[in-house]
Parts: sequence; structure tokens; C-alpha cells
Amino acid sequence: MESRLLDWATKNTDPDAVPDLQVTERMRKLDPELVEMILGRDEVVVMRELVGKLDDNLDTSREALEHLEEILEKIDSAVTFGRAGMWDGIFKVLKKQDLNLDAALSLLGTASQNNPPVQTQLVDEYDVLQVFVDLFARLEASGLPRSAGKIKSKLVYAVSAVVKNQQDIFQKFIAMGGMACIVSLREDLDVCDRVEHLLSFLQSEYPEIKF
Repeated sequence: MESRLLDWATKNTDPDAVPDLQVTERMRKLDPELVEMILGRDEVVVMRELVGKLDDNLDTSREALEHLEEILEKIDSAVTFGRAGMWDGIFKVLKKQDLNLDAALSLLGTASQNNPPVQTQLVDEYDVLQVFVDLFARLEASGLPRSAGKIKSKLVYAVSAVVKNQQDIFQKFIAMGGMACIVSLREDLDVCDRVEHLLSFLQSEYPEIKF
């Protein structure tokens, strides 16, 4: 693929418009996967390949989660991810890979930010609010690894992303006892600043709702 790209560039470049051919040399050094991305390889294919790596060892899984999060920062990509049925892979990590919980929660939060279709799908199809409540219970029981501080921080981040600007989802989370879990972390040094920021936002957004 690199060879085809270089041949095309050589044949279709005005030599007077380019002062030197250093750019060609730089392109020769590009990673083949990066070249494919530049040429517009189908994003869904890329996402599926990364999801397929989530069952590998913990390091490979974490790397895949981090790459996926970069892709899912784009609202349309996050919606496509859900429509293609790929959230199953993320929820498997949430249930089976404690050491990668922070990375999976970070991805989930990033994909949900200001993205109503994703927020709704995660709640309706994947019962993500119950997943959150269960994780809080495990944290309270000290059933998570030493990286619990980082996990708590990403958990609050993910909750914030899913409930913000979604009153029905927020009220459902309250009814499940979720906000009580959040409030209980106000004195936790690992996450107190993030918790206070979330509570302040929610109180200003929904002043009529008590939690």
C-alpha cells in the first residue's frame, strides 16, 4: 500500500511546487497501519480489530482500550460503535478485567460525553447504571485492586458523562441509590474534587431534584 501511495504521489506532483522530496522519504518511514488510517480504512474495521484484542493479555487489552477511546471521542464514531454492537466487548472488560477497569470506564465516559444516543443505549440496552452501582459496592467492600483510587475517579467520570443533561436517566440513577454512592465519596481524597464538581453541576442543573 505504501508503494502505491508513493507511486501516485510521484506521478501527480508538480516538481516546481515542491522544493524537495524530503516528504517522500518521511512517508517511507510511516507505519503501514498509520498509512492505512491516512488513506481512510473503514473505521468500523479498525474498531472491530481493537475490540477483538480485548480478550488478549491485560497489557494488550489496555492498549486497545486507549486507542478505542481516542476514536470514540468523536460523537459520530461513538454512535457507530454502538450500532455495530461493539459495546459487549467493553462490558466484558468491566466484568472480568479488574486491572483495566479504569481504562474501560474512561472510554465509556468519553464516548458518552454530550452524546444522547450513546447515553440512552448504555442505559436501556446495557443496564450501565446497575453496573455503576455494583462497582460502587465492590469499592466499598474493598474488592478491587490497589489502583482503586484511579478506578473511583474514572467511575465518577463515567457516571457524570452518562447522567448529564439526561433528567430521566439521572432520576433513575437516584432511585437505584447511585447518587447516595456518589455523595459517600465526598470525603475520599482520591476523588473529592471530582465528586464536588459533579454535585455542583447536578444541583445547578436540576435544582428541583433532591439527592
